[in-house]
Amino acid sequence: MSELLESAGCAVDDIVAAWPSELLGVNKGAHRFRTSGTSAEGMNSESKIAAEFKRGSDVHDLQVHFNVERATSHGLAIEYRVSGWEKIHYLAIGWQQDSQYHHIKIRHARQEQTNTAQFFSHDLVLQAQGAPRPSSPLVDNVRVFIKGTPKTNGAALEVTQILLLEKRSVTSPEIRQSTRLRAAVDVAASSILRRDKSATYKDDLRAFIESTQIPLLPGVRVDWEPSARSPIGTDGNPTLRFSWNALHPLALLALEANASSDQKALQSISEIAVQWISVNMLAESPDPKYAWYDHGAAERLSSLLIVLDLTRAHTGHFAHRLIADAILQHARLLVSEAFYAANQVTRYHNHAWFQDIALLMASEAFDSREAQHWRRVALERLSDQFEKLICTDGKFSVFTENSIGYHLGVTSLVRIAASLANVGSSEFSNIADRMDLFSQAFAYPDGSTPAQGDTYRGHPSRVRGHQKARSEVHVLPKSGYAIAHGSDSEDPYSIILMNSGLNSTHKHEDNASIALWFAGVEWFTDPSFYSHAYRESIPAYLRGRWAHNAVVLDAADYNIDPADVNCTTKGSVDDGLYRFSASHTAYAGVTVRRSIEGRTDRLDLAIAERVSGPKTEPAYLLVHLGPGVTFQTSRTPNGDVLYQLRHPHSMRGLELHFPKHAPASVFGEGDSPKETSLVGFGFQECADTTSIQVPFDGRDSMRWQLRAI
Repeated sequence: MSELLESAGCAVDDIVAAWPSELLGVNKGAHRFRTSGTSAEGMNSESKIAAEFKRGSDVHDLQVHFNVERATSHGLAIEYRVSGWEKIHYLAIGWQQDSQYHHIKIRHARQEQTNTAQFFSHDLVLQAQGAPRPSSPLVDNVRVFIKGTPKTNGAALEVTQILLLEKRSVTSPEIRQSTRLRAAVDVAASSILRRDKSATYKDDLRAFIESTQIPLLPGVRVDWEPSARSPIGTDGNPTLRFSWNALHPLALLALEANASSDQKALQSISEIAVQWISVNMLAESPDPKYAWYDHGAAERLSSLLIVLDLTRAHTGHFAHRLIADAILQHARLLVSEAFYAANQVTRYHNHAWFQDIALLMASEAFDSREAQHWRRVALERLSDQFEKLICTDGKFSVFTENSIGYHLGVTSLVRIAASLANVGSSEFSNIADRMDLFSQAFAYPDGSTPAQGDTYRGHPSRVRGHQKARSEVHVLPKSGYAIAHGSDSEDPYSIILMNSGLNSTHKHEDNASIALWFAGVEWFTDPSFYSHAYRESIPAYLRGRWAHNAVVLDAADYNIDPADVNCTTKGSVDDGLYRFSASHTAYAGVTVRRSIEGRTDRLDLAIAERVSGPKTEPAYLLVHLGPGVTFQTSRTPNGDVLYQLRHPHSMRGLELHFPKHAPASVFGEGDSPKETSLVGFGFQECADTTSIQVPFDGRDSMRWQLRAI
């Protein structure tokens, strides 16, 4: 019982009723059980309450009623286990009061292991899920409801402990000052500064002091009115709404104001934090979608820790305690399984990492067994996340969410987790080291990378560095990459084949696509990222098939679900000669194959494309040229088409040799994805590019060559 009780922040005196009643040593046990399933062997035994469910319905429940002598129970804690479910849409835990079912929903329920849930009627998790909170709660029963499909042999729900609770008396909202908390705040500060390293902090602080403007993103400021509930409208840009509700602006302003010793600014920042809490936590939020977005809530906890730490000397007792209590309430929200990756279609997602890291930080702020529970949960969940979302492939570790930008970002998260953890820190550090190795292998000779997946592209003037030639080949069959770095007459080149198919998150329609860098220029580009407004025309194009250097089938559906798509990547290298091959089944009923042969001592590639299946036409080879790349065409005596590529920043060029066809290209934004050629840069920035479209008969292989000139 002690572990479940501590996880809820309660002491024995806080218990109103319990099952098994022996936990209390007195007769305060349950008196009636009810289930829509059948009572399993051992139902209402001394060790567990168990129910079995068969197919035929997708709604199943178990309810436990208690004899409660005093109407003071406002919360509950439960230890349970579910098993044998083919699919669980959600698992709900709560209590029935009058005709209302007050509950939390767990959308990513874990099977075959013991789980716990604990919440009170006033907790943020109910507010975050949009559930009405009873004005006079009375918890005298516990109902577990499962919407899901049992496997053929049936499914089970087992409950091993239940506590009905009056209050939380263990964890004080007083922040514990310690060197470990100081280190955690420093980690949070360095993390937010590193993510926004292009920002102009001094200018942002000056604009805040002189014009009361809030910096929502680097270079994006909006006016703030003291009476405002938010600096932006709820119909504004999703990225700006996310930034505001994560309180990134307040954390960044607090860091700069503290560095400048601006006491007045620090006091104002504290007042705005209090206002956010009053508007969104103590009342119904004007923007609940982003106030209670899983990633944003985690970032907000870190921001509040920074603000509280830096404004402590300039904040009154009421404001200090209100912010400290908000941090405590956020930690209880983040530890809840009902809020874990709550806005994602899967439990395994980088947003969950932010939740666990914020929880680790919060565990250093409070001196209680409950805070120790947060720490244990965060470390266990992080280990589980890393196991599921990081692919170990030879000496490399690769983040499976199909984006080098996210790979680089979460590598920092793994290192942050290592710095915050005592146990497992060396394991986390080793993972980060292997992720760094992949980042280095994936980088071009100037230090930049392809803007793969949802990755912002850096402007060339910002990212171009020393161009270092290297001769190395890497094939990663599990994670789906093949990389060759070589040189041609001492000018370095890199070709990267991307065929990742382990995860649908941040995935573009880019299987078997390539990116090519040579002599200071990205000649074949990956289209980058524009914004998370995926349904808008530019983001939709950048994520689609017509933006990538790959084979395109115009009419066939494209599937990015790894459960339905088979991606295979192979390769070999022998004395500088490398051979890569990739295949995928993302197009319905079709297998697309690509092979590449080249040498590390010169840039001279032989490439073959093949499409097999009943629906192979029309097929196109799409070549998406990098920003600034131009071309001229000519023909060989037998009618083959030569494309000569040039760029104003390079003395070198490329020649592409294709079989006979009618040359076709597109430039800039058109009326459809097929008629468009764009790349993204920073947030909502894009540039016109040129794409070459080479039609071919999908029933036959198309062979083409590429060489440096």
